[in-house]
Amino acid sequence: MTVDENGNGKSRPGRSRGAIMLASVGQTNEAMASMAMLDQSLISRYQTGGRRPGPANRALFRRLWEIPEEAWDEPATAPRSAEPRPPPPAEGWTVLSRATRLRAILDRSIDQVESDPTLTALERSRLTRQAAGMLVELGKLTGETTEVDERKIMRLPAWRRIEDVIAESLKPWPEAMATLARALDELAE
Repeated sequence: MTVDENGNGKSRPGRSRGAIMLASVGQTNEAMASMAMLDQSLISRYQTGGRRPGPANRALFRRLWEIPEEAWDEPATAPRSAEPRPPPPAEGWTVLSRATRLRAILDRSIDQVESDPTLTALERSRLTRQAAGMLVELGKLTGETTEVDERKIMRLPAWRRIEDVIAESLKPWPEAMATLARALDELAE
């Protein structure tokens, strides 16, 4: 939040087309600040929409980087409607329900990286890194990224109980039981 000349709080102006264009110049903030003879933190605030340049700096940015002065007053994109948070499932938040929710968030994040033309290369890179981290966490929750050797599974007591149930169920079909036993022996090797 910023404060106006009367000391009243006002909302941050938001990101404009000019802010996006400044962030897309392709130079470091340090280099841009040096060229414009401005403080690096001011360049950063202009890029994020935390501040908008006055007439003198708008004219300067037009000369240096061909950013139209009116671009600072144009929104970067149409405002997005916030999606309401889904209610918790009837059984409460389980690992599976959280994984499903995380998968939906990950999909939206990837869609944004792929489709938002206002993202700079740096923002795209940051969002991609965040999505990769979420993918790792999602894999841990679902077990999809945990590669477990079948031999380890077959040594678990739970597997032995499953094996007993399968053997008991296949007693009426000795050929099927023999085929399954051979297949499991091959996995164990």
